[in-house]
Amino acid sequence: MEIHFTQHDDRYLAEHTSCRINVTDVEGLYREFKPKSVVHPKGDLRNTAWGTKEFGVVDINGNAITFYENVEQAC
Repeated sequence: MEIHFTQHDDRYLAEHTSCRINVTDVEGLYREFKPKSVVHPKGDLRNTAWGTKEFGVVDINGNAITFYENVEQAC
């Protein structure tokens, strides 16, 4: 899969844009990204109340990208 993000002169657009990507082996992806210093300071790997395990990054244009894996069935 290829995803293209574009840069905008209006910082409001970039600062309020996000994308969620469902992956397999989110822990492995986190281990790959963490040493590259691309994980958001508040985006460390965590389990959520809605049944996912996820972490976040912010790209060079300010887009928030969350990588997640479903870990349990949502009720």
